[in-house]
Amino acid sequence: MLAESDLQPGSCGPRVRNIVACGGNHYCQSGITDSEDLGYAIDKYFFGRDLPGKIKIAVSGCPNSCSTPQVNDIGLVAKIKPEINDEKCDGCGACVEVCYGGAITIVDGKPKV
Repeated sequence: MLAESDLQPGSCGPRVRNIVACGGNHYCQSGITDSEDLGYAIDKYFFGRDLPGKIKIAVSGCPNSCSTPQVNDIGLVAKIKPEINDEKCDGCGACVEVCYGGAITIVDGKPKV
């Protein structure tokens, strides 16, 4: 049944294990990138390759790290540097409140990254 569906069973032993990825920006409002398609691409290229030891890879579409990339051998986490549009900024500080990464501050009434 797996072969008919073009699916492979999970990998074990000294090789690249199943790639883990969150849904990314397809399913999550916090998603910055398409982590799901990146996970599929990594899986297609590396899955099951023999190595001296096991390797686990995880891809996360934002700093929330739902796919736990920090505890894998290779972990990819999407991030973005905020861009400030001085023409539209009135110094209200709303950007600071919504930036859960703490990347934006207000200095002299203007946002700084």
